Amino acid sequence: MSARIDHFTVAAVERPASFAALVEQVARLQAEQGTDGEVFVTLDDPDQCLYTRSHAVDAHGFDAGLDYPSDGDPAALAAYESAALHATAAALADPARAFAWADLPEEWLWEADDIEALAAMNAHPEVVLDAVHIAQCLPPGMGLLANLPNGYFSGDWTPFATHAVAERLRRQGYTLRGIGARCLWFTRTTTPSPSETDATISDLQHLYGNADSPAWAALHLTLATTPHLLLGYTEDFAELTSDLGDA
Repeated sequence: MSARIDHFTVAAVERPASFAALVEQVARLQAEQGTDGEVFVTLDDPDQCLYTRSHAVDAHGFDAGLDYPSDGDPAALAAYESAALHATAAALADPARAFAWADLPEEWLWEADDIEALAAMNAHPEVVLDAVHIAQCLPPGMGLLANLPNGYFSGDWTPFATHAVAERLRRQGYTLRGIGARCLWFTRTTTPSPSETDATISDLQHLYGNADSPAWAALHLTLATTPHLLLGYTEDFAELTSDLGDA
């Protein structure tokens, strides 16, 4: 794929040796940007991620009323991309279009295997790595979903659902930092306290159901030792962990 998404792209992190290495590169890029903006990255399968992003933009009318420049002028293209960013942020913040937390699980049919995959993905975060991770630096306060709204197919979380999840997880100190074709990366500044881990697991059980799965205990142990949280937002996210059993 191209190592550039739009004029917000600041770097391409190629073939990180580990998830920790990706985290380190994101922290380095954020330090370089300082207070000028917030750095976010793509995760698994960036080509597919950008493909479904374009469909999500069309499906939800995020760029409605904006004219894509046809003359290839860089300044005009950058202006369009900035306008689309702000229009998407405004749409996601619109109370009339927001998802209520209590209603989020209504259309999602997760199975016990998905909870096992959720636990495995967090225990082995390298499964979200790809050949290249595109780093975006967005104006403060915009948030990743304003630039890369995703969730298009039936069974996926929509951008509005993911926005609601992200706002909920802020209560436990998590910020959405990365998105791939199937997963989301949240991070916080410190390892969570026991009560914060309990609250996070409770919220995730609300989203994914299957509260009697023993995999929740395994996930709890992992989250208690790391500031990072990986979630699947597509119905096939469990495929990311399919090779772990062969390792």
